[in-house]
Amino acid sequence: MAQDDTNLLLNENQQKDIDQPKERDFSTKEIKLRYLVSLLMAISLGSIQFGYMIGSWNASSAAYGKLNNWDEDEQINYVMAVQSLTTAGAAVGSLFSGNLAIIGKWNCLMITNVVLVIGVSITTINEFWVLCLGKFIYGLSVGAFSTYCPKFIAETAPIEVKGPFGALTQICITFGILLAFCIGLGVGDVDEVEQDSFEI
Repeated sequence: MAQDDTNLLLNENQQKDIDQPKERDFSTKEIKLRYLVSLLMAISLGSIQFGYMIGSWNASSAAYGKLNNWDEDEQINYVMAVQSLTTAGAAVGSLFSGNLAIIGKWNCLMITNVVLVIGVSITTINEFWVLCLGKFIYGLSVGAFSTYCPKFIAETAPIEVKGPFGALTQICITFGILLAFCIGLGVGDVDEVEQDSFEI
């Protein structure tokens, strides 16, 4: 009788093991780190754009003013106007981009890239008010990136590496600022001799 009870208890335990699938123990060794890093770095390009937005106009504004023959007062006013419109675009983009998240964050990133290309393309036209419009559109995309990218990284990175990858957004923003100023070195001074470098 005791043997039958023992067998019955063993059968019940085995049935429980079948009904309740074992949780897989994910370790960092099992994660395809190369794919993960590539994916998160691609997503982080949006954060790099945020940093680039902060530093790019500072590096090129003097040469742009020289190209358009701005005097000192115009230089101050126009530089402030462009920088303010870019930042305002980023604020509007970050505030209202969350409403588009229902179509999926990946789709949102693709749409934001299209907006980015449109804004940057408009800024290539050498007309101040057209530049302002392009910078505002560019700011919209950068603000949207600042919403989508950190959330996408937080939801994509496995819990084992969530800490290191969580800092990726801040690192990429800083790298974007550095990149803008490094490119600004190629702009050259505002002297006539150096003006050709701004065209490049």
